[in-house]
Amino acid sequence: MAEVEMIKCQECQENYTADGSNPVLPIVLDCGHDICRDCGKEKLSNNGVLCCPDTSCKKKHESSLDSSPTIWSLIKRNINKLTSGRAHPSVNNKITVYLKLSSKYEDTFTINIEPTATVKMLREAISDSEKLGIYLKRYDLVHELEHLSSDHKRLTDYGIIDKSQIYIIDNYNKFQITTASYNDLYVMVD
Repeated sequence: MAEVEMIKCQECQENYTADGSNPVLPIVLDCGHDICRDCGKEKLSNNGVLCCPDTSCKKKHESSLDSSPTIWSLIKRNINKLTSGRAHPSVNNKITVYLKLSSKYEDTFTINIEPTATVKMLREAISDSEKLGIYLKRYDLVHELEHLSSDHKRLTDYGIIDKSQIYIIDNYNKFQITTASYNDLYVMVD
């Protein structure tokens, strides 16, 4: 199995993570580069100036580290890489995807598909599956508030790994997606 390349702080070379007793939280600088919060505090000079750790940039930043946002997407990418690296596909080398049919019944179905499958292949597997009983002519697939709009993209391009949940939104019944928070997905009917 190939080694998983984690996203690290450019200064201390620690993997970005939010768990454990000593989390390594990445912050984004005004130049767009990242550094962990602890290294940022260490590199912050007495006059409140922080020099970017990227050797090709070295831009000086005069903002408080407390106002610098944590880049949760980098942590999430590391978690996805770890999870996909630890996931043990079944003997037939397929992953399980949970499909949540957004209807008044909120049914959830499972489907097994190749980890390298495209969105188009997932759509074909959905329409071929008699077990699901889904007879929708027009529907959208949504994973973590992102529409799976490109049929030629691989599921992994959308961060879909083993045990991921995908919502099937029925366009015929005019379901709409709204968010109450970054972590919750609610489906409302017009």
